[in-house]
Amino acid sequence: MIQETQKTKRSKFGVLTNPQYRRLFFANFTSQLGSEIGTISFMFFLLHHFGNQPGYATLTDLMISLPTLTVFYIVGVLADRMDRQKIASNANLICAGLTAVLLAAVHVGWLPLIFAVLFLRSAVQKFFNPAQAALTQGILGPDERVAAAGVNQMMVSVLLVFGNSVGAGVYWAIGVEGALLIDAVSFLISSWLIRSCTVSEAVRLPNGKTSWRRLNVRTVWQDLKVGSLYIWNFPLLVRLMGGLLILGLTIGGMGVMPIFKLKYVLAPDNYETYAAMMGAMSGSGVLIASPIVSKLAKTMKLWNLLSWGFLLGGCCFVGSAFAPSVPVFFLFHFAFGLTMPMVNISFFGWISQLVDPKMMGRVQGWISPVMMVSQGISLLLITVTFPDWLSVTGAYATMGALLIAISLYQCLSLPTLARKIPITQ
Repeated sequence: MIQETQKTKRSKFGVLTNPQYRRLFFANFTSQLGSEIGTISFMFFLLHHFGNQPGYATLTDLMISLPTLTVFYIVGVLADRMDRQKIASNANLICAGLTAVLLAAVHVGWLPLIFAVLFLRSAVQKFFNPAQAALTQGILGPDERVAAAGVNQMMVSVLLVFGNSVGAGVYWAIGVEGALLIDAVSFLISSWLIRSCTVSEAVRLPNGKTSWRRLNVRTVWQDLKVGSLYIWNFPLLVRLMGGLLILGLTIGGMGVMPIFKLKYVLAPDNYETYAAMMGAMSGSGVLIASPIVSKLAKTMKLWNLLSWGFLLGGCCFVGSAFAPSVPVFFLFHFAFGLTMPMVNISFFGWISQLVDPKMMGRVQGWISPVMMVSQGISLLLITVTFPDWLSVTGAYATMGALLIAISLYQCLSLPTLARKIPITQ
């Protein structure tokens, strides 16, 4: 594997001194920020103009999330078979064009077209992450990949803390059409940044050149099967994916359980106000912890960091279950935010160290559907069991127990497996 970076020790932000990674990072940030502004503004637009039909907002969320299950089988295959740089760049370019169509549809007010374009645009966006993650793995050395995961975690936390506020501010300042215009421009900038990267052919095409004519249903299915078997026959990856599955269950619960806890237990009269503050509390914890965890990742074994993240996160969930007041409840959620970078940085940093570059796209292609399915299962179970069979306290305690259980299992199983696996160069 050709290395495109000097093997020097860097600070937690020193990885950004690599010009190719810096372009990829800002391409990712620009794309996500623009998409966040556009999505939040569009949600406000629907609630403002169709307040008596809240189902439209739910349908929007479905149009954004469902494409994960419709394209996951091909996004990873293409990221490993075709030119990764072109896939990432063209995905954003196509999204910019679809955003222009969405802007026209919003101006006309034709809802069927609006939802169809949202679905199609979201499907195209799914091609970006596997290709971008595989490029990042290729241009960084093993030690830098964990640092890059820390920098990415900080980006996510910034969007988590400020994304909703910025989206709302843009909507009220220039309206949904202005927000979508910003969205389209952000995709164009992201596409240009990726195209401006100088990336070797070994990184862009790790499996050699493949023509589009050779891609058919049989080829895609075979490559998907190879990727699945690669994970299944890699015991360490299987256990990491198992942890991701449990994390997805808890994140799914996090979407509704805090609101239920506030509405039915702690603050029935003011739950809307407090619920609006929850994201900022958790996001602030993530933002504060990310640089600290990035430093810890240089001195601690990644399996220890991952196990401690799950363990402490589980304890925070159990504490939230029995929180007697809103301030204590917020404190536990802030503490949970502090534990999230321990899981995310160690997981994604470790994945980029372990996975064969030729298989990175297909492995990355499985992460989103695993998370989405587990989140869906969690929401389904809560819908079926709450409140007749499961209380708010019971739901929180169950999710906390799952995190603690997976942390103990990983603590016992990961070290032995990790010592047998060489770091991918």
